[in-house]
Amino acid sequence: MKDNFNKEITTVLKDTPFVTRYQFNLESGNGYMNIYHLFEGIDLIFNVFNCDECNQLVSSINYSDYIIINHCNKGRFETIYKNNYIYLSEGDIVFSSGAKHYMHDFPLGYYNGLQILINLKTAQKSIDKIIGSNILDIRKLSNELINTDSFAVIRSTIEIDHVISELYHVEENIKRSYYKLKVLELLLFISNSDIKSITDKFPTLKVENVKKIKEIRNYLICNIDENITLDDLSLKYNISKTTIKTYFKTIYGKALMTWRREYRLNMASILLKNNDLTVADVSHHVGYMDESKFIKSFKKYYGLTPNKYRRKHNN
Repeated sequence: MKDNFNKEITTVLKDTPFVTRYQFNLESGNGYMNIYHLFEGIDLIFNVFNCDECNQLVSSINYSDYIIINHCNKGRFETIYKNNYIYLSEGDIVFSSGAKHYMHDFPLGYYNGLQILINLKTAQKSIDKIIGSNILDIRKLSNELINTDSFAVIRSTIEIDHVISELYHVEENIKRSYYKLKVLELLLFISNSDIKSITDKFPTLKVENVKKIKEIRNYLICNIDENITLDDLSLKYNISKTTIKTYFKTIYGKALMTWRREYRLNMASILLKNNDLTVADVSHHVGYMDESKFIKSFKKYYGLTPNKYRRKHNN
């Protein structure tokens, strides 16, 4: 299966019967996609994106007869199903029906993961040739996982992590055979599991509140040097403090105040590496009015004082 993405943003880096490599220049960053054509009806795709979203990518393929598996390896994966937001943390998997069109965003600004596309009409014949018939029923697995909801989320487990993590580190000369074996292993593992016990219920997140939380994050970034409290945010955006805390952690994977502290310290590290501002100036720029408190927080986070960090990275 070959896709034809919008040509304005797409560069084809390689195209062979086994692998197709794409590079994307998106409005919010860039992305890379390696598509391995394993069997008739089954593709394995590795995605690396450094951007907030990839909604500019419009596929030329009709996925109505596909089951789609996404695994989040690094970063955070956001998608919308039936007006509900779903978030994958590192190690999580989502199964979805290609009959629905779902948009993807990356709340942390970066994403690394894999995707398995399975054509329900043609994949079964390929699988039966490899492992025999009546062993792995793809359509039955699809029905058990997706059922009437059009998707199912499997949270990270030691067993699944062991199967799927090895796909990210494979030597070039064995990829063709190894990928085929590991994808079949993953499908067999899941098909022989108690589906209800491994799938996860998702929290229902109101669209308007998700939008407010994203506005709050952008507001905090734009006002990094200001002392902004939960009370301030609650009043400004007309949303309860409890909702802010719950939604923020669900979307970004961290408590709001933890995220803000780490964001400030990350920005401080960039400033220390790229200009001649004094430590006091850097401290004030990222919202620490007390320089000694900034130095203490920075050292706890990076293991070095700001001055030692600067010397280490500017040599």
